Amino acid sequence: MARAKKAKAKAKRKAVAKPGKKKATAKKAKKATAKRKTGKAAKKAATKRAPMPRAAKGKRPQYFEDPAVDKLHLMVMALIEELSVTRDRLDTVERLIEKHGLFQVQEIEDFFPDLKADAERTGRRIAYIRRVMKGITDELENLHGQDPALEFDEVVDVISS
Repeated sequence: MARAKKAKAKAKRKAVAKPGKKKATAKKAKKATAKRKTGKAAKKAATKRAPMPRAAKGKRPQYFEDPAVDKLHLMVMALIEELSVTRDRLDTVERLIEKHGLFQVQEIEDFFPDLKADAERTGRRIAYIRRVMKGITDELENLHGQDPALEFDEVVDVISS
């Protein structure tokens, strides 16, 4: 025990006697750490990963006794996700409009899209409905062995009825 105390005291005296050397060591350590980060970042950037498959493998987990409730749950969750993103984006647009004084909010209410904008909206709407209806379309695909590609009007008819 006495030897350990003497060794600690000697180390403290050395550190106090040469404070400049400690700083230099700390600087070297920082540089080495920075180099390591750069090296890791460079290695990570150099390593290219294969793209992940778009479809999950295996059976979908079932959370409720009735599979229909599970499908409804998935649809609701997809809607929540879509609505959340839409609200965030709308909030951003409204804040930027207000910040830059671009136009009056009433202009949004009075806006009528041209043919190109209407076609783009229709495309987005179809993609949106496909995301929301994914659970049902996946089951239909499994039953029939093919992609039940519904046209937008057909999807609207199904949802409306």
